[in-house]
Order: sequence, then structure tokens, then C-alpha cells
Amino acid sequence: MNLKNLAMWGIIVFLTIGLYNMFKNPQSNIRGGNQIIFSDFLTSVENGEILKVEIQGNNIKGVYSNGNSFSTYAPNDPNLIEKLSDKGVSISAAPLEEKMPSLFGVLLSWFPMLLLIAVWIFFMRQMQGGKGGAMGFGKSKAKMMNELKGKVTFNDVAGVEEAKEEVEEIVEFLKDPKKFSNHTIIREYQLLIWGKLRPSSGRIETFITRSSKNRQLMEVSRSKGKKAITNYKTIEIFENKKIPTLSLIECKLETGRTHQIRVHMNYKGNSLVGDDKYKKKYKKLKNVDFNVQNSITNLERQFLHAKTLGFVHPRTQKEMIFTSILPQELNNILKMLRNTEE
Repeated sequence: MNLKNLAMWGIIVFLTIGLYNMFKNPQSNIRGGNQIIFSDFLTSVENGEILKVEIQGNNIKGVYSNGNSFSTYAPNDPNLIEKLSDKGVSISAAPLEEKMPSLFGVLLSWFPMLLLIAVWIFFMRQMQGGKGGAMGFGKSKAKMMNELKGKVTFNDVAGVEEAKEEVEEIVEFLKDPKKFSNHTIIREYQLLIWGKLRPSSGRIETFITRSSKNRQLMEVSRSKGKKAITNYKTIEIFENKKIPTLSLIECKLETGRTHQIRVHMNYKGNSLVGDDKYKKKYKKLKNVDFNVQNSITNLERQFLHAKTLGFVHPRTQKEMIFTSILPQELNNILKMLRNTEE
């Protein structure tokens, strides 16, 4: 048992003793030093020392002739009123439930019980946690996963870019692991980047690993990580006084690493339009065509499109190629860029 557990058990013992004392004699704090026994009360009445009393059931509160107050508990004495009247004591009476208890009084009376319940709940959680708490003696740290709670579906990760990329790579690898080494996969992408690539076409061959500054990002490494190869060429350059310099690029991948195109473009000093994670800091643009600026600003995705995907079927050994046209929102941006050059 460590020091933390000993301290916890000490608190339990202290609270238990305190609660026992409060329940054993709950009126001890209320009675105070003005409580007297009934025989002393009768003696004071006979001596004419009582000025007035208030009778509430068997409880009597009163005031001495010197102004001090007192309280006592009286048995069923039928001659008590007569004795008080003979001595000229002012008598008043009140029903037992004349006054409703205040909210503070209710809370104060219930506080010990509420405190005990709170302590009980706390230690029940400690017992269930099994992580070295006050009740966690020898408990296993293994957790039982509920089948419904532990299940993650594709709907849960729908739209998550990193999840889609990881799943695509896993599925392709499981279908035919050899095709990665034989370079039988065809992957062609179109992307729009800020600025120009120098040279305008080429081959990028690096290692890609997790970023040391942000584990959600990837970065180029000289010695560690996975090998990544990207072949690129510039298709079209947009450059005039009405727009910033932009380039339409086509990339052919020989490997499929996480964020490969985005990392390699960042490595070349450029970034994709709409890419908030790997974006570069550029100077504030001036005198830019409003329609172009508005379309790029409101673009809710990266300007990155899988143009062609192909592979050799593992059974038939036939080459299967799938192509797709550029989405409408991306094609509209290209049209606006071309119109500004007219």
C-alpha cells in the first residue's frame, strides 16, 4: 500500500468518525450553554427568577429576570401552568410546527448524508477504475470493450482525409502486396499550386516520416521514414496582373505515402490551393480579380484530384485503369483563371 492509499484511508476514517458524532448528537451544536435541567427551572420559578416563557410542546424557552435566556425540556406536568401563573411569569405558547425550516436549515441537516453519499460514489468509481486507486488492490488494467461502443464504422471516418488515405493504402496492399514493389499501380493526380515549380518537371525522391513538431503532419527526411517517389510536370501556368501566380501540375506516383504529394510540394517550396495544413506564408495579394479570390477563399477542399488510377488485376493479370473528370468546383476555378488572361 503506497502513501497515497494510506492518506485516502485516513480521510475515510476521519469522515466516518465525524459523521458518527454528528448523527449521535445532532442537537449538541444547537443547544449551546443556555440548556438547563427541569428541576433547576422549577427552582428558578419558585425563587421568582423567571420573567417570561414560551412553551412549544414539551420544549420551554424563556428569559430570566436578569435578561439571560434559557431552554429546557418539561415532562407532562399538569400543574406547571398554575405554578408559572402564581409567580407572575408571562406565558406564551406556540404549536410544534408553526415555523417551516429554512432552506439553509434543511441543507445543513442533510449535509452529513450528502457528504457520505459523495464519498461512497467516489470510492465506487475508484474500485471500478482499477488504476491503482484506494480500492484498486491487484486489479487488472485491462478494459472490457462494449461491442457497440468499440465499433468504428466507415461512416464515423467519412470525410476524414487522413483516414481515407490510410484505408486506401491498406486495401491496395492487401489485394496484392507485390504490385507496390513492381510499380504496377498507375496513380496520376492533378493539382493547383501557388507559384511555379523549378524545374517545371522532374522527379522527387525522398524519405517521408512523421513531423517532429506536429505529429499530425508529415515531413521530408534524409535518412529515416519510408521512401517516396513523385514524378511531376507543369501543365499550365496562370500569371498576370489580375491574379497571383498559380500552376496546374500533374503528378505520377511510384509510391503511396501519407500526404505524399502535399509533402513533396511543400518540400519544393510550394503548397496546394485549399491546403490549410501545409500552406506557405505568402505576401498579401493586391488588385486580384474578385471572382477568382472569392472562389479560392470559399473552396472547402484541396485542389487535388485523382485523375487516373490503374493496377494489374491479381487473378486475370489484366491492366485495369479508371479515370475521372475534374470536379465542377475545381474546373470552375480553372475557367476563371483562363478568362483573366483574355
